[in-house]
Amino acid sequence: DINLDYITYRWNQEEEKKISTEDETQVKIETTIDSLKEENVLTVVAVDGKGNSTTETKKFIGVLEPEIVVNLFE
Repeated sequence: DINLDYITYRWNQEEEKKISTEDETQVKIETTIDSLKEENVLTVVAVDGKGNSTTETKKFIGVLEPEIVVNLFE
């Protein structure tokens, strides 16, 4: 398993928000992100303890609770 360091997310071009892990052995981060009405783009970046990162971007249209999964590989 790969240990996560933190994730960031942002809607459209708004300010990025960061969520850090609670401990350095954490391999999964779960959070609820409030959705926006109408068409919007959500970008999530996951960073592991070694500084490797992966980015996932998805467009949502009026979704109440979008689900996005980011897999980080070495």
